[in-house]
Amino acid sequence: MIITPITTQHLNNISGLYVNVFKAPPWNENWEQQWALERLTNIFHCPNFKGFIIEQDSVIIGSIMGRGTTFQGKKEFEICELFIVPTKQGLGFGSALYDHLLAELNIQGYKIITLLTSRKVPALDFYTNKSFKKSDDIVFMFKQVG
Repeated sequence: MIITPITTQHLNNISGLYVNVFKAPPWNENWEQQWALERLTNIFHCPNFKGFIIEQDSVIIGSIMGRGTTFQGKKEFEICELFIVPTKQGLGFGSALYDHLLAELNIQGYKIITLLTSRKVPALDFYTNKSFKKSDDIVFMFKQVG
């Protein structure tokens, strides 16, 4: 298992991986490769981007990525994406990616990590097991336009 920083050369490969992961159960989302490439490229170009891929036998099997900001004078990092190919989920690869990111964030003085995830997928338990808490006072809201 090798964990390395994401480069622009990885974006095409991991966008295909992203589609395969999120089209599969339990997400069953409707993704196209171009949409995934656009999303991951946008995240990649955010200020204070940090992201990693994980490889097994020279094959990329997952990724974690996000962006740093500040809130009330503290460095905060938002995990935008964490995904592992379905056949490798539950085997510790997601934890390895998360732990690697956490070590980097600690070195760089980040104090808070935030993320959004669905209540209906195993990712919720994954993050709960990593000591993430559900917010009692923040509500995720959205509105479709156009």
